[in-house]
Amino acid sequence: MSVLELRGLSKSFGKFTAVDSISLSVDEGRIYGFLGPNGAGKTTTIKLISRISDADTGEIRLLGDLISSTSVGALNKLGVLFSEPAIFDLMTSLENLVYFGKLYGLTREEAERRAFILARMLDLDVESKKLVTDFSSGMKKKLGFLCALIHKPDLLVLDEPFESVDPSSSRMMKRILKDFAAAGGSVFISSHVLSHLEEIIDDLAIINKGEIVLSGDFASIQQDLAGLQQKSDLESIFLSSIGETEEKPVVFPW
Repeated sequence: MSVLELRGLSKSFGKFTAVDSISLSVDEGRIYGFLGPNGAGKTTTIKLISRISDADTGEIRLLGDLISSTSVGALNKLGVLFSEPAIFDLMTSLENLVYFGKLYGLTREEAERRAFILARMLDLDVESKKLVTDFSSGMKKKLGFLCALIHKPDLLVLDEPFESVDPSSSRMMKRILKDFAAAGGSVFISSHVLSHLEEIIDDLAIINKGEIVLSGDFASIQQDLAGLQQKSDLESIFLSSIGETEEKPVVFPW
């Protein structure tokens, strides 16, 4: 079953087209990797999915419901982590988790129960009175990840979830995502940490200059490339798809 569908989605800023009529589908129980170089349109796409920004053309459906037309019910099925986590600096970690849990309909008691269970997996001390403003960037990223997860969404949308996160927590986050998908959840994830994505993704789309240049089942893409005796690791697939087939020379100006 398709959980997320983008159909002919476009977004421009003046004369610059950030996303150019892209279409893709994320199925239930799948982890979908969404890759591209800086400025390719990844973050713009995530902002469109999460309704931070409106598309110029096209539509977005979550579990069949249009989410480009004010459907609060559909948005409640979504959990989002932006590259800069949208959490409150002047709250503690527990206060943030409870706030987001209640925002999505949990009782305070249930939100607190889930907060303690989730935080334990990523070594976040929810009993601490320390404010988020004093957190490291990695701690903020881990808290934002858990705030996106706490209400048990149907779809997790993650923008650079591993950035600044320590190796132990990154490993646990990958385990959480794989178990989340195995239990029927879906994940749409963008990251430049290709080694992490290579371990967990089921499907792949690569966007470059606003257009999707490659998409499909990741294992099938690898198998096809291996059959052509081409490199099939994710980094090679990514670089080839955006036209980076040769390394640029290193030239120092001194």
